[in-house]
Amino acid sequence: MSVQKFIDESRSFFKGEQFDKAEQRLKQAWQEIIGEATQVQIQEQNDVRYWLGCCSFEKAQRTEKNEKVIQLLKEAIKYFQQQLSLAKKLCDTQTNIKEQNYAYNWLGLCYLERAIREKIVDTTDTLLHQAIRNFHHQLDLLNKLEKKENCVKEKNNAQIFLGHCYSEQAKRTLISDRRIRLIKKSLLCYFLAKQAATTLQPHILEQAKAHSWIGGAYLEWALHAKNVESAEGLLSKAIEHHKQELQLLDRQNGIIGQIYAQYHIGCCYFEQARRAKDDTQADDLFQKSAKFFENVRDQIENVRDQIPALIDWPKKNFLESSWIRISSATLGYQWLEQI
Repeated sequence: MSVQKFIDESRSFFKGEQFDKAEQRLKQAWQEIIGEATQVQIQEQNDVRYWLGCCSFEKAQRTEKNEKVIQLLKEAIKYFQQQLSLAKKLCDTQTNIKEQNYAYNWLGLCYLERAIREKIVDTTDTLLHQAIRNFHHQLDLLNKLEKKENCVKEKNNAQIFLGHCYSEQAKRTLISDRRIRLIKKSLLCYFLAKQAATTLQPHILEQAKAHSWIGGAYLEWALHAKNVESAEGLLSKAIEHHKQELQLLDRQNGIIGQIYAQYHIGCCYFEQARRAKDDTQADDLFQKSAKFFENVRDQIENVRDQIPALIDWPKKNFLESSWIRISSATLGYQWLEQI
């Protein structure tokens, strides 16, 4: 069987989520071309390492044991680093850039995923720096492509993941001023992603995602703001973006996204109520919060099996952020206790 047929078969197995069989075909292909140095064979070697990296990454996404996940991500990083080295040897400039772009993107994703999984602070910090560096390399390369209109989606994704990296760094720092600087960096990335999303077809879902991350960043910033006025303005911006997200998702009938958006709007109003200067204002804001929590409660029953992470992630962050350390028995508090 030819090298290309091995690669084509591996892709079919990959699409069918038969990753072990895909890896077997790719390793067979590698044995046929190892040590060769023509441009065609370098391209084939590049493709083999790329798909091996993808297999390892996808296997990691489907593995529950954390140690095994980290091992698979390390394996994926090794393959994508090898692919990057091979991509740099390709003579055609645009193909060279395109293949390097793939490598930097996946390396960034692997380092980010590893950083989230790692428990050692110093290791996590190093991994996030590596992820950021790779996403910056990717963005630089995308600007060098001749057909820039074809890489808008890649730019959008790179900016979003770069924003996630800064957000993860912000969560892990104990220095208040540095945390705010990192949140601002994440916001800039999300705004750039939102700008890029306007040129995508279709763009509604990508715009909604950008509004979601922008709203989340403003909310995180508000939680660490030192004065009430600043926090109030940031929470208002967070609400504004989550409401825009909700409007966009209404057009798509994206029920799961709507639940997320309404949950976060409820959280913002809840936080505003906690900071309110008088009881009347606080009661009004608690009622607004309750309205959105009620909507989530009513909608979630129909899709609960599709979104196991929807409950765990917000509830964990809600509790860790000390948002419910108040004596008022609001509906928001009761709803959290129920889930």
